[in-house]
Amino acid sequence: MKASVRGMLCVVAIVALALPAAAEMTKTGQVSVVNIAAPTQSTLYDQMANPSGNLSSTQDFESAYDTYDAEGADDFEVTWADGWNVEQVAVVAGYWSGTGPAAGVHVTIYDDAAGMPGSAVCTYPSNAYVDDGNSLFTMTFGTPCYLPMGTYWVNAQGQLDYSAGGQYGWGTETVQTGAEGVWRNPGGGFGNGCTAWTARSGCAYTDPDYSFRILGENAPPGDTPTPPPGGGGGEPIPTMNAYGIFAMIALLFGIAVLVIIRRR
Repeated sequence: MKASVRGMLCVVAIVALALPAAAEMTKTGQVSVVNIAAPTQSTLYDQMANPSGNLSSTQDFESAYDTYDAEGADDFEVTWADGWNVEQVAVVAGYWSGTGPAAGVHVTIYDDAAGMPGSAVCTYPSNAYVDDGNSLFTMTFGTPCYLPMGTYWVNAQGQLDYSAGGQYGWGTETVQTGAEGVWRNPGGGFGNGCTAWTARSGCAYTDPDYSFRILGENAPPGDTPTPPPGGGGGEPIPTMNAYGIFAMIALLFGIAVLVIIRRR
């Protein structure tokens, strides 16, 4: 009997120790965004005009807190006919319940699937970043991500152990641009049902979008082969100028004269 009581007390103690950590886990934090630094790289797309000062949990936790792993994504348009070479992604970001720092930032760019992130186009796991000390995190890619003209989604998830540095979040915008930003928490730890990509308003978030920049260069014309009209294949048919046509006629005339002479 005494052994059973001791066992029950041990279980209660373990649960009691675990509860405070779980109770401190939240999906929203705050950050100061008074002066967002101007970009030093060519900016292809900028969505930082209306920062809210709020952070949305977009964190890859240690295994003990995997149920709280969460991601956000937001859309942007590639407007250059020959596409973009994306070399950097910059986001407003920060920490709460700790001071970080994140071990890296997972950056993924997806194609568009009917207004939601689709297949991954470029993936940069555990990407190094520069924190300017004023809420701007910039990730530079070793290999640029080439994106043809169209709609894409970007995801920037901080890699941080809660036990070492608290929580990481992506800053949000008060004004919606394009489609509403989306969020997901596959393990369901935050308990709001958004285990798959869901519009932020459906996850009890008030700010509709995320703060981010896409930086790089317009792709040079002809950098990517253009398919022939009609989707056909093969090499183009060579064309001939006036001199070529004249030479071909002269050749045919000469062959005809030669044939007539031989027949005689």
